[in-house]
This record gives sequence, C-alpha cells and structure tokens, in this order.
Amino acid sequence: MKKIVLKLALCLTLTATFVACNNDDDKNNNATEITVENLPVNARTYLATHFDGVNIVRVVKVNTYVGIKYDVTLANGFEVEFDDDGDWTEIDGENQALPNSVIPTNILTYVTTQYAQNFIVKIEKTTLGYEVDLNNDVDLLFDAEGNFVSIQP
Repeated sequence: MKKIVLKLALCLTLTATFVACNNDDDKNNNATEITVENLPVNARTYLATHFDGVNIVRVVKVNTYVGIKYDVTLANGFEVEFDDDGDWTEIDGENQALPNSVIPTNILTYVTTQYAQNFIVKIEKTTLGYEVDLNNDVDLLFDAEGNFVSIQP
C-alpha cells in the first residue's frame, strides 16, 4: 500500500512540475517586448488605418516554430496579431465589436444579413479561410474568399 501511495505522490509531483513549466509565449525566451517602430511597416500602416488614434500599449515579437509573429495590445482592449510580413492573422476585440473596416466584405455582408442582432468580436485567418466569433458565442467558418462554409462545431 505504501508503494502505491508513494508512486501516486511521485506522479502528482511530476504532473504539477510539468504543468508549472508550461509557459505562455510572452513568458518564455521566444518572446521579446519591442517598440512600435520595430513592427513591420505593413503592420504599422494597418494599425494607423483601422485603429487611428488608439494607443498601442504593448508589442511583443514571438519566435514560433513556423516563423515570427507580433502580438499587439491596444489601449481599447483589442489585440491584433501579425505575421512576419506585417499582415494581420488575428484580431480579437475582447467581446467588443470589431471595426467593419477590418472584416472582409463578403463576411461582413453575411453576418449583417444572417445575424443582424449580433456583431463580430474576433476574426482569425486560417489556412482554409477565416474563423469568425460572434458576440452570441456562435463561431462561423468562411473560405478564403469570405464565403460562408459552416457554423463551427
């Protein structure tokens, strides 16, 4: 019985150690806080165009296994992620409506027609198209051209 208890205690200790060592991107050595001036030009232009007048609170450059990404936190609570070229990959409004200007036209048209009482709080580019989260917890999938595909399970 003592052996079982000791083995269980060892397993729990190891599990707790592994969980404690699981870091977020900005807490590990692959992430560095940088200045806005170090963002790619495309990203700076995008922010100035779509979030004009909103202060940038934090910019983090993250080296991932697929390349570099930039995580930008804005004073209004929005978070925008860019790839190495400065093209947006994800915009999270933190439950606030995204500006219409950041949403591809076909997607905006579909959502305003089919979900007139709701709004988009997050959009992410994927390899197959777009994932869109609405404020009513409905998640929609669109192809690369912005055509509706399905409700995300």
